[in-house]
Amino acid sequence: MRQTSHLERKRGAVETCLLDMYMNFSVIDSQGNKIHCDIIGMFVHDDKNFIIYTDSQQNDNEKEVYASLYKISGNDMVLIPIVEESDWDLVDRYLEGV
Repeated sequence: MRQTSHLERKRGAVETCLLDMYMNFSVIDSQGNKIHCDIIGMFVHDDKNFIIYTDSQQNDNEKEVYASLYKISGNDMVLIPIVEESDWDLVDRYLEGV
């Protein structure tokens, strides 16, 4: 379950997203494509904000689960890759409870 968003894997960079009130958000990838994502959950631990999500355009039988840290900058949510093993452990524990 050690996955970052497919955008982070492509670009290795922070992504800016638009979060709406229906627990989903959109990301613009490096080719300018808009990718819609569904939020599975969000939580805060030790002043770190975590988000767990799927690409809503994937087939339900083939959906991958992604996780990132995030911060809010103005009206945007900025995704940050998870690099610490202890943070991945928190994500794993969260998913066990879902």
